[in-house]
Amino acid sequence: MGLTGLEVIMGGAILSGVVGMGTWLVSSARFQSRTACDERHAGVCREICAIKEKQSVDTGIIMRMLRSLVVHSDIPEAEKERILNDRGAK
Repeated sequence: MGLTGLEVIMGGAILSGVVGMGTWLVSSARFQSRTACDERHAGVCREICAIKEKQSVDTGIIMRMLRSLVVHSDIPEAEKERILNDRGAK
């Protein structure tokens, strides 16, 4: 017994619908609401700001330590001035 073209098309449409609904049900649990996404984004932004603040404090401490090492080292005064006045421009 053979199937007509209409029966094959209807069977394919029903099967596609079933697979589509199953995929939607399985994968919809992974998505989050817009408010949850915004809250998570705000939390990540706060963490990044805290990390940047700590890095700037740490960088300031390191720079002060390096400057004190240069000031109290046995290098000629002209060399000390050049090192201490250098702002990284090349």
